[in-house]
Amino acid sequence: MKITKTIKLLNSEDLEIIEQQANSEGITTNELLRVIISNYASQLNRQKSSRVLQPDIDDLIIANNNMITAMNYNTVVIGETLKVFLSKYKTVLASPDSELDQLGQQLENMISKKESTLKKKFDPNEYS
Repeated sequence: MKITKTIKLLNSEDLEIIEQQANSEGITTNELLRVIISNYASQLNRQKSSRVLQPDIDDLIIANNNMITAMNYNTVVIGETLKVFLSKYKTVLASPDSELDQLGQQLENMISKKESTLKKKFDPNEYS
């Protein structure tokens, strides 16, 4: 679709510069002006889209930064927890009457009680 516009009060020096540039590029003045206007319209569209998307992008950046901060805190907490665990583990292993042995014995007792409870609950002879 052809549209014709008249530009009023155009400075003749500006028009001369545009004509020289068109000649140096090997195109007509009309083509150069069409490209310039088209590029400017595209730039305006990009700026408009940028204004629409920028708040969402900012929210994503903030959320990402918050996640990284939380991960950093978690890493510190895990490190500190491991330090405490290792220090307690060393003291448990160093003692002759190890608490670890006692915990192991308690665990075995709990397992055997559970197994005996399960055996009592299920008697295949009851159903024959």
